[in-house]
Amino acid sequence: MIKKIFFIFIILLAFTNCAGLYTEDNYRIKSVGNGYSYNSEYSRNRIYLTKPIDENKWSKGRITLSIEILNYKIPNYNSDVLIIESYKEDFVINGKRYISEREKYNKPEILNDVIITKKNGKKIIINKNKIRYTYKENPNTNFKEALIYLPEILSGPITLELGRVKIRNEIYNVPKIYMQKYRITESYSLVGAMLEEGGEHLPGYHSEGWVED
Repeated sequence: MIKKIFFIFIILLAFTNCAGLYTEDNYRIKSVGNGYSYNSEYSRNRIYLTKPIDENKWSKGRITLSIEILNYKIPNYNSDVLIIESYKEDFVINGKRYISEREKYNKPEILNDVIITKKNGKKIIINKNKIRYTYKENPNTNFKEALIYLPEILSGPITLELGRVKIRNEIYNVPKIYMQKYRITESYSLVGAMLEEGGEHLPGYHSEGWVED
């Protein structure tokens, strides 16, 4: 009888917890210089280079940079990749929605060397001539990005200096961008997964916050 109870307990324990632990780290903007607005809810960080067309509307028509740091895990290339995109938001004036001509604002060009300052004060300097542009390499691509292949995998807080960026025919001075890794950890059980089919999200464990290392 005891063996049977112990066996049932082990089965239930495995059944409840075998889904395991999920952890995701990504660099997010923690702050920017000169009072610029930004959004860093997800790995695709956004910094707004212009002010809203209408302060009272949700859709604001701002010129925006999207910044992401990825580790592609490319064979024989142990580094992070900095991805930069640009676009202009749609906007609303007097209740009428205007669709921005996004194809005119989606080709960012960085006009100077890019500098990343690490937590120990050492700098990574990427020559502007080594920046790749997907839209120049393939004019028909749907992903119009500036790609910066870094010489190493980043850790800890960093300061990103993009300097001057040309979008369409305008040149924008981008402020210093202070970034840090943000970690989300969750665990799910199979029981919770089955219950979620009813529409309720039931994580076994959830934690998130800034990572120092």
